[in-house]
Amino acid sequence: ETVFEALIKPEQIQRWFASRSSVVPVVGGLYDIGWGDKYGLLKILEIVPNDKLKLSWPDPQRETILTWTLEGSGGRTRVTLVHSGFAPDENTDGLHYGWLNFMGWLKSLCEYGAHWQPPILKLPAGLEHIYPASINAAQNELIVIP
Repeated sequence: ETVFEALIKPEQIQRWFASRSSVVPVVGGLYDIGWGDKYGLLKILEIVPNDKLKLSWPDPQRETILTWTLEGSGGRTRVTLVHSGFAPDENTDGLHYGWLNFMGWLKSLCEYGAHWQPPILKLPAGLEHIYPASINAAQNELIVIP
């Protein structure tokens, strides 16, 4: 339940993934992560509470599919993420790096709950919208050493 809530509740999604979030949790519902019309408006293709969330993620080149599968395992949850729909020769290295970060943040959020705080890192200018709202909010806490 904790992991599924982190995937579906806007206030949780904004802690680890989205800059702004709104979710209509039904098949065909909008899953907006706040990355703009070009990258952040996903659609729910399948939703099975505490088990599976499948999203259509359109971008200017193609539509890709995100499938989150949750499986109980010894009192824990095994999370499997498949991001599919890419050409066999397409370079997806940047996606691997991004999903590795997001999955780490999701894991920490679920394990530490309300006590988890996101990393505070200087966001690249112009890319703030693709980072979680929680990291954006912490920008004024950075100490800049000249």
